[in-house]
Amino acid sequence: MDVKDYLNQIKYTNQEIQSRIDEKNQLRSAVSLKTSSFNENKVQETGTLHFDDKYMKYIEVADEINEKIDELVDLKLSISNEIDRLDKSEHRILLRLRYINLRPFENIAVAMQYDIRQVHRIHGNALKAFAERVTKCH
Repeated sequence: MDVKDYLNQIKYTNQEIQSRIDEKNQLRSAVSLKTSSFNENKVQETGTLHFDDKYMKYIEVADEINEKIDELVDLKLSISNEIDRLDKSEHRILLRLRYINLRPFENIAVAMQYDIRQVHRIHGNALKAFAERVTKCH
């Protein structure tokens, strides 16, 4: 795994969590659409098993999301600690903004008060420094 793939794990894990949250919201809608039909004094529930399956799936997805969030927090802490070991503060700032805070380069350029080309140049140097640091430690 190259250094950019390693750092981008945060972005992909975050996207995976968001897609699971979307799935959970769709399941919640399906669960809340449970219908009952009334026939005088008798209540007939339709699709009880189907409802139970949906509800169990909803709980399962919610648990998986919580596990992924825990994984994301651990990953962010681990990568953040590795970024902290870099010598140059501009490398630390740029990598943190890009890979921990998931900000686009244009936004980083404004935050760091640099031209976008300068940000790309610093980014390349920061990735090299990070790769050297990580390979030394591992």
